[in-house]
Parts: sequence; structure tokens; C-alpha cells
Amino acid sequence: MPTATTGFSPDLFRFLADLARNNNRDWFQEHEERFQTEVLTPCVAFVEQFDRFLSKLSGHLVADPRPVGGSVLRNQRDARFVRDGQPYYPSMRMAFRHERADVATAPALFVHLEPDACFLAAGIEWRNPRASRRIRAHIVAEPEKWSRLVRSVTFKERFLFDEDRLQRVPAELDAEHPLADELRRRWFIARLPLSDEDAAATDFGRQAARSFRSTLPFVRFLADALGVEL
Repeated sequence: MPTATTGFSPDLFRFLADLARNNNRDWFQEHEERFQTEVLTPCVAFVEQFDRFLSKLSGHLVADPRPVGGSVLRNQRDARFVRDGQPYYPSMRMAFRHERADVATAPALFVHLEPDACFLAAGIEWRNPRASRRIRAHIVAEPEKWSRLVRSVTFKERFLFDEDRLQRVPAELDAEHPLADELRRRWFIARLPLSDEDAAATDFGRQAARSFRSTLPFVRFLADALGVEL
């Protein structure tokens, strides 16, 4: 089980790899005790202990250690959107959301654990066109600030933006704007790819917090655009 400064056991990654090969309810129910012990309990413990780092990054982001409804996101997929018949995510996801997330759209920090596909992320959760429109308007209002933060060496050398872009600048904005390419961004989330070894490192919590610190100007910009404090 991780402490505030240790990472995740290979047992977690073995379970997730096994789940990816056996992604069905019968297998999961047969191995649910293993899931609880090797996966869910360490993730809940990590969230609880990561709070000491998170509180130094922002007083408005929350590390909620509840195993259901907290920062550890459920591993069951929404059956309404399952097209491949696989009922579970072959990953574990933790979201450190804003204290006002229940009533307002706000940026968050994320930890994603998946064999050979781990990452940290900061920004707005996927598929939020309304938030994206407000962020684009804020880029138009604060172009120098946006340019400065996305070009920051400490941010740029670690985090990568999702490169999915609209074909053209939205009609309500100037297509000839100097930051037109930035205004075509569909989603505002940045990711730092990690290896399984990174997530298992003895100081993973500390390293994750250090990486997240480099995103704070970006996350604050998003918070300002959405009218929430960070």
C-alpha cells in the first residue's frame, strides 16, 4: 500500500493487465477480492495521503478518499456508451477536482494508471464544449498571458496538449487572430506520459506534485476563464 511518498505495486498493474485480457463481468466478480486488495485500496490510500501535497498546490482542489463517489473514479463503464461489450476500464483514474465541481465547471488534476499507458493530466475533463468556448474567449482577452504560460519551459518540457483541433476558428471569433491555432483547440487538457516504473517509484507522490506545480499557471488561467478561484 502506498504512503505519501511511495508509488504503486506491480500487483496493481498485473491486475489491470489481466482485466484487459478478461474484460467481462464473470471474470471480474471472480477476482473482485483481488481488485479490492491490489487496486482499489492502494488507490484510496494514495488519494488520502496525496492531500498533503495537494493542499500546497491549491486550497480549492480536493483529495476525497471515499472509495465510492470520491477522487477514485469508478472502473465500471457506462453501459449506455459501451460499444465493444467491455464493461470495465482496464485502468484506474483519480481526479482531484475543484471544491465547487458539483455546481460549476472547473479545472482538475488527474492521475491515470494503466499498463504502459500511465499519465498525469491537468485541465478540463473531456467533452465540455461550453467550457472550451469560455476558455477561447479568455485567450482572446488575455493573449499575452496565454502565450507566456503555454511557452513556459517548466510546463512545455513536461506536459503535452491534446492536439485535436477544430477545422476552423469558431465563427464568433476572429479567424485572423494571431492565436488562431490556439483558438482551434477542441479540448483544454494537458498530459504528462509516465512509465509504469514512474508510478511505482518510491517518491511518486512527491514527483507527481512537482509536475502538477508546473501546470498551475495553466490551470489558474482556466479557472479564471470559468469564474472559479484556484
